[in-house]
Amino acid sequence: VVVEGARGIYHGPMRYYPKDGWVRLRPVANPGYRFVKWETSENVTGAVLFFGTPFIEIGINAVAEERIAVRMDDDTTITAVFKWDPIKVVQLAQGDLPEREIREEDDPATPDIREDVATISAAPAMPELRVSLNGGRSDVMVRWRMEILYRWRRLDATGTHTLETRRYYPRTTAIQSGQQFDQQDPQFDQSNQELQNPEFRELPGNLSWVVNWGAAGRQFFGGEVTVYAEFCNQPQDEEPITFEFKILGTNPSIASVRGRDPNLTVQDADFLRALLWQESLFRQFMWPLSGYVDGSLGYPLPNGFFDRPAAPDEFYLRTDGGLGMGQITWAPTLQQVWNWPANFDEAAVRLNDCYSRAVAYLDDLLDGTDVTATAENYYKEAWHRYQSGPRSEWYDGVEDGVLVEHNREPGHVVGHVNGCWDNYVTRPWE
Repeated sequence: VVVEGARGIYHGPMRYYPKDGWVRLRPVANPGYRFVKWETSENVTGAVLFFGTPFIEIGINAVAEERIAVRMDDDTTITAVFKWDPIKVVQLAQGDLPEREIREEDDPATPDIREDVATISAAPAMPELRVSLNGGRSDVMVRWRMEILYRWRRLDATGTHTLETRRYYPRTTAIQSGQQFDQQDPQFDQSNQELQNPEFRELPGNLSWVVNWGAAGRQFFGGEVTVYAEFCNQPQDEEPITFEFKILGTNPSIASVRGRDPNLTVQDADFLRALLWQESLFRQFMWPLSGYVDGSLGYPLPNGFFDRPAAPDEFYLRTDGGLGMGQITWAPTLQQVWNWPANFDEAAVRLNDCYSRAVAYLDDLLDGTDVTATAENYYKEAWHRYQSGPRSEWYDGVEDGVLVEHNREPGHVVGHVNGCWDNYVTRPWE
């Protein structure tokens, strides 16, 4: 406790104080500790010191503000209470989001805020994180690293399901001028295997580590986060200190999705919008069981979530592999999983391919007949191929001068195609 009395500043108590004088106190934590509160054995009167606010006398016991003043009208015992809480993680202000400290556990008393979650914004942008040591000093060196883990069920183009555990280690070394890196960043685990020697960042204990997410912040990744800290003077066989939280994605607004310009072969943005609304209601991430609200946080939206909802921050593995706004099924990249514009753009690319196949197929099917395919025919054929596979066919012939759909019992596939058309006609996103 630093004492600021009339005779000067002391690191510890003075032998005596002028009676009825005021003494300023402030706590100084050892490395790895943070101040919790003041405790007094008597009914001690004092004041909390805020710059620019009136000097108001209050009881000091259990006060959590660090800087206080005490009136010495009698012998007084005051204790600064500290807690072992070594790692501090702060998400810096980002757009409309204020700066806030991340905690290891959520506070049930604040249901509208997830204290244990850092957020990928709806913009989107990765969270700007500052990691530091509580009570850090310049003469205590600390080594830092961070690991982000995400598990997902991935379906490749051969139809093979693979349960993958992916890890990402944000860079801890400075980037050289002109150096380029993206998904091939050596700190990004590409192979379902943990890196053997993830790098640490060594800093004086009084300095913060601002996390680097890759070139211009374009590396998007979420999941379960563990921060590791080692004191450089600790024994080599001693385990690092850890701090755990999550990074979840924020769902974009309907207006943001509606306003994104798709690069389509056919100049009709509603062609893609109708599909995305059917696949996900324009949502990239899961949302609370209590119901969807704008800005809901969660893991990437999996196939089957509408029928079998789960907590939005639990790994969801009962899926055909489809993820995100466009339910990208065959081998999506992690950028398409965690970055909604990337998912949106990939859906447009795949729908373009399905549309080209639909046009070629229907033109060949109708060759030699007097039937002409309509936009509805081309769109339904393309939507079906997007949902069931690029070589799957929706129409299989002509009867009485009309294209005939495959004879199917009503079910998911039929409902998907007809749902897309209903969306296209009614435009529920307007």
